[in-house]
Amino acid sequence: IPRLARELERILEPEPEKKRRYQRRGKLMTHAVWRAMHCDDQNVYRNTKPGTPSDSAFLGFMADISGSTGHNGAIEQIRLALTLTLSATTKAKVPSQAYAFTSDYHGTFIARLKERDLEFTEKNKASIGGLRACMGNRDAVALRYLLDICRKRTENIRVAVMISDGAPNFYDDENEQTMKDMVNAAVKEGIEVLCLFVGNDEYGLEVAKQIYGDRVIHAKNGLVAGMQRHITKILAARRR
Repeated sequence: IPRLARELERILEPEPEKKRRYQRRGKLMTHAVWRAMHCDDQNVYRNTKPGTPSDSAFLGFMADISGSTGHNGAIEQIRLALTLTLSATTKAKVPSQAYAFTSDYHGTFIARLKERDLEFTEKNKASIGGLRACMGNRDAVALRYLLDICRKRTENIRVAVMISDGAPNFYDDENEQTMKDMVNAAVKEGIEVLCLFVGNDEYGLEVAKQIYGDRVIHAKNGLVAGMQRHITKILAARRR
């Protein structure tokens, strides 16, 4: 938790202006002309790298709690993923919210696990600890709900994280392309979309890769390290 929190803080903090010497372009340093003439050294310039102001970010999480999460320890991994990431965002003072979803023939049910941006209360932790495997998983509806929340946020960096253990259940005219189009549209709007995949469903993992591409984090390969690597990469890229 401290490592991920520190990384979030580091990426979002302001960067001071930096004076750089011995560069290949910029303002000539007159005292270094001799180096250029006699040592064939063209690194005789100085320039300034502009600083950047502090930035803002929001992370939203949506966890699948369908029936399949009751097998192979998937629901335990989901609880762990939520607890670790939400603890880190709270420690780093990065706004975050979390939800869980399941579906049946009557519709899709979405539960709020953490609704206050900068608080991770004992009640929130109890809600996560009480998650149980339920019914089906209509991921397209849950993803749309999460993306709609992200669209309303005013932070410069917005990250939507879907947590899944298998292939989605599709209804009517939905399919993998439906969700892939949703992800691509969100990215064009400036929203990053990740999938945290838990469990050992190889088919489900391949479907996730079809939908999310290289934005899939497989918990089997290290949940905390994977989350830290992807989120840090996103935040750093957004600040360039």
